[in-house]
Amino acid sequence: MNNSQHIFFDLDDTLWDFERNAEESLTELFSVFQLEKLGKNVTLSNFKSNFHIINKNLWHQFNHNLIDQKQLREQRFLLLLTGLGVPKNDIPFEKLSTLFLEIAPLKLNLIPNTIEILTYLKAKNYHLHIITNGFEAIQNTKINNTKIGHFFDLIVTSEHTNTKKPSKEIFEYATDYLKINEKNCTMIGDNVEADVAGAKNVHWNSIWYNPKKLISTIEPDYTIDNLLALKDIFH
Repeated sequence: MNNSQHIFFDLDDTLWDFERNAEESLTELFSVFQLEKLGKNVTLSNFKSNFHIINKNLWHQFNHNLIDQKQLREQRFLLLLTGLGVPKNDIPFEKLSTLFLEIAPLKLNLIPNTIEILTYLKAKNYHLHIITNGFEAIQNTKINNTKIGHFFDLIVTSEHTNTKKPSKEIFEYATDYLKINEKNCTMIGDNVEADVAGAKNVHWNSIWYNPKKLISTIEPDYTIDNLLALKDIFH
């Protein structure tokens, strides 16, 4: 990857630890709304584990234009709690969604070694950027609160560009904006369908951050399970 002077990171679960930050936020929601009163199956453990399953599925649908932002936000807690046997009319899903979106972006957990690898790459004079399918205000809050914004020259959100990974348009927006060649670009992300497949669509180099050692038929140029492994790729 000697030609790659521009390194693009995904944000959620690549730099910003969505899983940990979400679990902290869900614990607060569970307490504030006293959700255990909604039914015997509504335990904190079930609430958190089912959230991750439903949220992942909804984001998959969102990334493939099967649902919109409003549906993603409304359905998340509605599907979660009806799945635990709570009648729809008993679920304060709008209030749950609003509070979740208020507190989760304020959480500060980053993926291990995020600051070290960003500092290393910046010192090596690589140009660092973000491409995220997240929503503009929320993603900016995450970046600002964790104080990583100064590492990046360009932050591209799907909301701003009205297109999302893996569609080639969001990647082309970045190269057009920066006036750079796709041969000089590398995309790093945890979502093999959005990040790796999307990068391959526009002939970028791709690195799959895969700490859970998942299996996919989509082949990146490199697979890593620790961000520090990027030091072996970018010298």
